[in-house]
Amino acid sequence: MDKDNKRTSGTGIAKRKLNRTANRTPEVKKGAKIKPSMKYRSNIVLKNIAPFINRSQKVIDVGCGNGWIAYEINRKFHCRISGTDIINYLEVKLPFKKMPSSNRLPYNDNQFDVALLIDVLHHAELPDQEKVIRESLRIAKRVIIFEVKPTLLAKI
Repeated sequence: MDKDNKRTSGTGIAKRKLNRTANRTPEVKKGAKIKPSMKYRSNIVLKNIAPFINRSQKVIDVGCGNGWIAYEINRKFHCRISGTDIINYLEVKLPFKKMPSSNRLPYNDNQFDVALLIDVLHHAELPDQEKVIRESLRIAKRVIIFEVKPTLLAKI
């Protein structure tokens, strides 16, 4: 019973428990450690996306790579974040779905509030870039693209 002596449903308790755990920071896999260059990069990304991300949002990191930026986003904003990529490179334990192809996302329409494409597009050919952006617009209400000019290292 709640404080007004009204019976509470079991589903309400389950929802509250889910909400408390849904925004937890993902665990780091054993032996994994963020590199200083990745920490520096994630700080730049966090600063730039801060106006667009909040605690209540469900976020997908498209092309999440090793997951460190998603990890840092979750630590700072406490949002519900998942990742997707063509291969599972994760160094953090993060909800993840493998992409069925380089330009298709394995999610339902409007499943997320925000889709993040962080330094992803330069890895794809121009026609696939457009398809990934369209797919991101399909699965999320808002898409944030953070891309800098690719370097030789980013192309490898």
